[in-house]
Amino acid sequence: MHFLSRMPQLNQNYQALMNQLPASAQELLRDTQRLWLRYNDANCELKLILDEKAFTSCKTDATL
Repeated sequence: MHFLSRMPQLNQNYQALMNQLPASAQELLRDTQRLWLRYNDANCELKLILDEKAFTSCKTDATL
């Protein structure tokens, strides 16, 4: 399954969690998520440089 097909469910889960958290925890979750996205993008970019076929697999594995 392609990672983009999982995005609607991931976004729904993220919003549900955000709605349950106090503002301070929402900010922390948002900051943490942004850092994870930057890490994951960099990690997959490195895998792309090393092996072009690994990029899609990297993105898919990260969203499981």
